[in-house]
Amino acid sequence: MKLILATALAIASAASAANCTLAQLTAMSDLLATNVTAACATSLKMNTTISTAMGNPYGVCQPACATDLNSLSSGLPVCAETAPIAEGIAQISQMCTSLANPTTNGGPCTAGDMMTHLAVFQTPMWANCSTAMNATMESITPTSPEAIQTLCASATCTAFLSSMEKRLPNCVVAGDISKNAVNIKSTFQSMFGCTRAAVGAPCTMIDMVTVLTTTKTPVWANCSTFLKLPEGATIDKVMPKDDATSLPAGFCTSTCPQYLLSMVKSFPPCTIDGKNISDPTELYTLCPNVKPDKSGAATISVFTWSYAVVLVMAVVVLF
Repeated sequence: MKLILATALAIASAASAANCTLAQLTAMSDLLATNVTAACATSLKMNTTISTAMGNPYGVCQPACATDLNSLSSGLPVCAETAPIAEGIAQISQMCTSLANPTTNGGPCTAGDMMTHLAVFQTPMWANCSTAMNATMESITPTSPEAIQTLCASATCTAFLSSMEKRLPNCVVAGDISKNAVNIKSTFQSMFGCTRAAVGAPCTMIDMVTVLTTTKTPVWANCSTFLKLPEGATIDKVMPKDDATSLPAGFCTSTCPQYLLSMVKSFPPCTIDGKNISDPTELYTLCPNVKPDKSGAATISVFTWSYAVVLVMAVVVLF
């Protein structure tokens, strides 16, 4: 707070100040060329000038660099030409305050929250988790069931992932519409979660092992023959993508609904984009004859279930 107030006063003074003298310009130049303190250099993992360090707001906002920021703010001459620098220091000071107070209640993400999020994904992996040069969380995102299982089987890697998740703020990034808003912690779990999601919760990374394996299972031969599908076709070829009600005659009495039911029941009871991918209710609406208990009929839109299948396949493509 002292830094923000001091910088604000410097900006106000500089706005109405006279042009800098040669001595003041020299002092400003020398100040910006000053190397950061040893503690700050260690935190930044590089020995650099305060001017260069300012280009890394997340790094310079760490406690080890507080002395350097204060020295820059208090030592900056007050004159017209230093006003832009004072304004830049003020912006970084506000960022530091935001970083020091991450969102924890699921509210909208602040600029500081987003900077922390980026820093977490660019954090180097622990050496005993990845031997790849300069590997970060972002660079080692697993893309196959085997890679996911390998990552989650490593106690060191899961400990690293857990430590990274604890650094993340609990906040929401707004989407173009409200339903597209995403929670940073939930997104982290979908990308790196090694614990299965609770029933009805968003699917985690380890849940995707089951999803990936299931969706790559070929369609049953007799269903494939009925639909005249190419060899090796998978679940995405069974449901129509444009109009879920325009199924071929005899579809519900073929083996295709039973195939779909077996696939849906194989999915974990979690959600993708808010849709429970293991709920067969809407398949029963499409083909009531496959419902074990025929005493009642579901009334949910048939297209919604088709949409859920499309969502699953879209996620699979990402992997």
